[in-house]
Amino acid sequence: KEKFTMNKARKQQLRKWLVDLEEIKSELENICSDEESYFDNIPENLQYSQRASDSEEAIDQMNEAVSSIEEAINAIEGIV
Repeated sequence: KEKFTMNKARKQQLRKWLVDLEEIKSELENICSDEESYFDNIPENLQYSQRASDSEEAIDQMNEAVSSIEEAINAIEGIV
């Protein structure tokens, strides 16, 4: 990708955002992992319950959020 020319202060702010985004992504992955463990350990008789369905939906949404954060990280890395 072509690098954009930008002043030092704005590049520094973007680098800070990259660190913040990486931290947020990591925390979200940890929460998602915990939810996946919960979901994987739901007793068989409750696997079709509303809570199981909500858990599965939350996992899907968190995985989508992680992907979106990764896209933002990649876009910002292309600038700085």
